[in-house]
Amino acid sequence: MSTTHSHIAKLMLLAALGLAACSNTFDFMEKELDGPILYFGKDTTNRAASTKVFFKNLPEGQRFPFKFHITPDQVGSLAEITVTVEGGGGTLKAADNLVVLQAEGNHLKGAFPAQKNTRLELSFLPDTEKGEVIYKLIFAARSRHGIVSKINVSTLTIKTYQNLPPVAKLTVTPDASSSKFNYNFDVTGSFDQDKGYGGILKRYKYTVTGTSYLHVFLLEPSQKPYPYSFPNTGTFSVSLSVQDNNGEWSPPVEQKITIPQ
Repeated sequence: MSTTHSHIAKLMLLAALGLAACSNTFDFMEKELDGPILYFGKDTTNRAASTKVFFKNLPEGQRFPFKFHITPDQVGSLAEITVTVEGGGGTLKAADNLVVLQAEGNHLKGAFPAQKNTRLELSFLPDTEKGEVIYKLIFAARSRHGIVSKINVSTLTIKTYQNLPPVAKLTVTPDASSSKFNYNFDVTGSFDQDKGYGGILKRYKYTVTGTSYLHVFLLEPSQKPYPYSFPNTGTFSVSLSVQDNNGEWSPPVEQKITIPQ
């Protein structure tokens, strides 16, 4: 090959390499423009949950935040996570550090540092005590170059409520060791649906009815079956309703008992 042909071949090779480099750079920039991807654990999913916002029997000012965690995964370069809060205000903490939220239009926006594949504990405390308010926390990843993800953002939807009613459970069984009129009322299956937020049962209301018979009484919570003696033979209805520490009563449950002659 002549010297001239050799120079031409080198120039053509360099040109080809240059085009390849430009192509690779273009592809990289396109991906960077989309931003890194933020995952909740291993899946990019929208998640929904609920939290209680009104606590009648707690000391004034004491409330329970909604706690959750995120694990940024497959994000490439990652400097921090941005968050947009829709639906109202609140207090957001990441690893016990307050996230500064600033108003931008009708939303609040902020950011906090994060590391890839590192679980980060967060908590959100809505600033309302009203029920039926829907908050959306929209998370996206920001790269070290300052580029924020535009696709595959993760949204957490939190529906607030004031109180969930308790649930009554009743089992009436005969006391085999004594008279046929003696029974046990077992209510240990009863519970408050808000127990994760400090909800407890405060009172049990029993209503026992029969032919020309009515007995209504209240008891404090007890894990032991309550002994009860029916006045005579016949068919009786035993009804139970339970009250939580927010003052709300459960729908009643009922069981019928027949005491033979």
